[in-house]
Amino acid sequence: MKILKYILCAAAAFAAVWFSFYTEPLSERNAREALKQYNPEQLVDYCFENNLTSLSESAMSVSQLVNELNADPIALQERSGKLLGIGSNVYYVIKGEAKDLSYTDNEFTFVSDGVKCRIPVKYIFGNVARDASGWFDIGDFQNTMDFNSVSACINERIKNQIVAPYVLKADIYKSCSFCAAIEVKPGQMEVEELVLFPYKLSMK
Repeated sequence: MKILKYILCAAAAFAAVWFSFYTEPLSERNAREALKQYNPEQLVDYCFENNLTSLSESAMSVSQLVNELNADPIALQERSGKLLGIGSNVYYVIKGEAKDLSYTDNEFTFVSDGVKCRIPVKYIFGNVARDASGWFDIGDFQNTMDFNSVSACINERIKNQIVAPYVLKADIYKSCSFCAAIEVKPGQMEVEELVLFPYKLSMK
C-alpha cells in the first residue's frame, strides 16, 4: 500500500508541475512580444500583410450571413460574431461579388446576393473594421488611446489604399469583389442594407 501511495503522490506532484506551465512555440512567443513594440500603424500593417488571407478565407458570403441571421442570430453571434463589449453591435467579416456597380454621393453602391450594399469613400470612421477582424485585443494595449489609434489607422488604410484607387475613374467600374467588415444590431434578423468597410476590394 505504501508503494502505491508513493506512486500516486508522485504522479499528482508531476501533474501539478506539468500543468502549472504554459508552453508555446518559441516563434509564436517571439512574434507576440515583438508586436507589443509596434506602434498602431506598424501593427495594422503587420496584420494586413500576415493575417488578411486567413481572414478572407474564413469570411461568410452575404447570402450565408442573411440566411443565418434569419434562422438564429444569437447562434450566429456566438459562433462567428465579434463584440466590443456588452450591448455593442455585432461585427462580422463577409465576402462577395456584385455587378451593376454605381458611384454617387461619395459612395459605391451595388446589390450582392439580393442585399443593398454601400462602400463609403470619403467618411470612413468608427471601429467596425478593427473589431470585426478579431486581430486586436484591448488587453494587449497599454491604454485606450493606442487601441483607438488602431481604428484610425485601419480606416485611413481603407480610405487611402483600398478604396481611393478606384475613385478617380469611378464611373468606368461595373462590377466588384470584396472582403469587408460589417455590423448588425444584437438579435437582428432582417438585413435591408449593409455598409461595408473593405479589407480587400477589386473592381472591373
